[in-house]
Amino acid sequence: MYDYEYKAQEVSFGSLWWPTDTTKLWAFLDVVMDMKIPFIMSHASPLAQVPDTVREKVETYGLGLLSQWTPQQTILAHAATGWFVTHCGHNSVIESVTHGVPMLCWPFQADQPTNAVHLTDNLDVAYELIEVRTGEHGLKPIYRTGRVPVGTVEAMQTEAKDILAKAFGEDGARKRANMKRLQLSVVESWHDNGPSARALEELMESL
Repeated sequence: MYDYEYKAQEVSFGSLWWPTDTTKLWAFLDVVMDMKIPFIMSHASPLAQVPDTVREKVETYGLGLLSQWTPQQTILAHAATGWFVTHCGHNSVIESVTHGVPMLCWPFQADQPTNAVHLTDNLDVAYELIEVRTGEHGLKPIYRTGRVPVGTVEAMQTEAKDILAKAFGEDGARKRANMKRLQLSVVESWHDNGPSARALEELMESL
């Protein structure tokens, strides 16, 4: 029997966001397919346009699914889902933590870059994709690491191969264990007298 646990990944940028440089997204999917990683990609954003060549390539691959809408929490809750490629919006982060799924962070703006740094550097439950960055500000030096993004498709593919190899290896298993501990702490916070339960009760009493 095929052991499917944690073997697949979900790719979703929410219902509004979408990469400005889509050549990097299609090149990322090429890496995923070259590494024989099953995936589901949601493209709900009105900005999303999936070329026919990409659709044909995914169909030929046979282990990928492109869908304009997907039930994100259902997918995250499935035992086959090992990683979540996300823009790191607030709702997506909360859902990923709730289901104990570590993340590959592809942030754009607003709260997303900060969320990605916190998940990657502080909580150690994610990897951040750096070479997907674009624009004058996106390619500036990263002060916390000293790294300067190259920003090319080739650099992104090299980084993606390295990160995906780690994610589906021992280092990824370590991050998943960290995520499971974080998931448990979130669940326990809603138990009787837990901090989240108390905060909600105090809010209700103040109304």
